Amino acid sequence: MTQEEIAELLAWSSSLDWRLSVNNERDARVKVRAWSVALRSDMTKDFALDYVAKHYGRSKDTLTPADLNDAWRQHRLAQVHEIEQERRSSGEHVPMPAWVKERWQEIVNERRPHWVE
Repeated sequence: MTQEEIAELLAWSSSLDWRLSVNNERDARVKVRAWSVALRSDMTKDFALDYVAKHYGRSKDTLTPADLNDAWRQHRLAQVHEIEQERRSSGEHVPMPAWVKERWQEIVNERRPHWVE
């Protein structure tokens, strides 16, 4: 996320949790900079905003960058797992090198009864 997006995230978060509010522009800039360093660089703004809403819908605890990072990590792992499951169920496999295919065919042919041609 950009620092502008993180500022939006913090504004959204502070509207739900007064403990994240800042008193002046300087403190706001410092907080945005600190969160931009602490948050995972590949996290999307939409994910973060959605997670903030879900977090405060179920918890009174103050949200931290670690909370968002953990949720993002779990989200990405779930996506990878879902893609892997789709790949497996579709029958898609890792391509076999040509030399392995050739050797496999040789083995199959060696074991094939002579009347099967």
